[in-house]
Parts: sequence; C-alpha cells; structure tokens
Amino acid sequence: MRRATGVLVGLALLVGGGLGTGLAARAADAPAFAYPGARELPLGDDLRLNGVPLRATYFVTRDPAVRVASFYRQALARAGLHVSEVLAPGNVTLLGLTPSGEARFSVSIHAQAERTLVFPSRAAAEKLALPPTARPGSAVPVYPGATGLTALTARDHGGVTETVVYRDRAGLARNLEYFRTEMARRGWRVDERVTGVRGPTAVLRFRRDGRTCTVGLTWDAEASQTQVTATTSGGGAS
Repeated sequence: MRRATGVLVGLALLVGGGLGTGLAARAADAPAFAYPGARELPLGDDLRLNGVPLRATYFVTRDPAVRVASFYRQALARAGLHVSEVLAPGNVTLLGLTPSGEARFSVSIHAQAERTLVFPSRAAAEKLALPPTARPGSAVPVYPGATGLTALTARDHGGVTETVVYRDRAGLARNLEYFRTEMARRGWRVDERVTGVRGPTAVLRFRRDGRTCTVGLTWDAEASQTQVTATTSGGGAS
C-alpha cells in the first residue's frame, strides 16, 4: 500500500486543486497509452475517487524518468490533449486535459536509483461530483466551510488507505488547533516526534489502533487559504 499512498495523494491534489472536473472519462472511452515493454499491474483493490470506481495501475521500468515523461507528453499531445504538469522532488505527474478542462488521463512518474515507478490512471465515471463531507466513517475531520473536498480510497492486503484533500480559509494556527482537538476527540494520539511547523507548512501525525494519519498543511498567502492533505493508512478500515 505504500505505492498506493503516494499516487493517491497526487491524484487527490490534482482533482482537489481544481484542474478540470477530475478524471472525467468513462474507462472504456479514456485514452490508453501503453508504454513500450511495460507490464501494468493493478494498484490495490476497490480504488475510489469520491466514491466512484477508479482504474489505476503501475509498472516498473529501467528507462530513466525523463524518457518515460517524454513518451507520455508526446502520446497525450497526439491524442489532442493539453498536458499539465505537477512537479515535486523526484517525481512528476502529467495530466491530459480536454479543451474544456476535463482530465482524461493521469500518470505519476517517480525516479529511483536504477528504475522508474510509473502510475497511469483513468476514472470509470463520466462526471465526479465533490462530496459535501468526507465519506462516512472517515478518520479525517473537515474544517467548517472547506472547499474542493476530494476523497480517494484504496484497499489491499495492508488495509485501507484514504487520502482527503481540501482548502479552507483558516490559517495554520487554527488548523493545527482544530486537528489536535478533533483527532483527540476521535481517539487518535498525536505523535510529537513527527509533528512540527516550518514557515508556511506544518505536519501532524496521529496514531490509533495500528493506523496512522498524517496531515499536511500549507498556507497559500496569495489565495489566503490553507491546503489540507490528510492520509490515513494501515491496520484495516478506519
């Protein structure tokens, strides 16, 4: 499930960040771009985006990440899709968008020492509505007035992984207080060894019954909003 966690966060950020309406093509109609020589394997079971089944796979190649990214950029362009890129240390996510801004295909590419991990994904629904709250039973509290809420879940032998992303108008201090209070009320204990604040970002980690919930907070001064990304994993269902 560690493989799934990173790509869940990436997909949630893409959709919750307002790039189009999400992965909005039917699985049968979504473009498929087979990387040469790759054997795609399913990424977890019962993967869902806001409750809608999501088709996601992964594969490993010895080709460098730059070559993999170049292949997908060209493939997406040939399909008539606009390519949007999200960069992070050691990885890049490419999103293929229609002229109307709908995401048809996503691929997350992670560079490692002698190999590259690749996560292509496409959704199995025509439209993905954002839910007013996180799924029933979710471990993640949602700050009042939050917008752009996106919930991604996946299940495999390691249990259930859930990533919830949203934005709110409160600053870091209020979000920190909110999560400490609400998570404690739900029976979670804060791990002070991992929790801290650095500039416009903060991280909190909570534990309960063998499960871990990591909350990342980033203050966007330009938009006057806090980006919240919370991932819960391990130990069965929440």
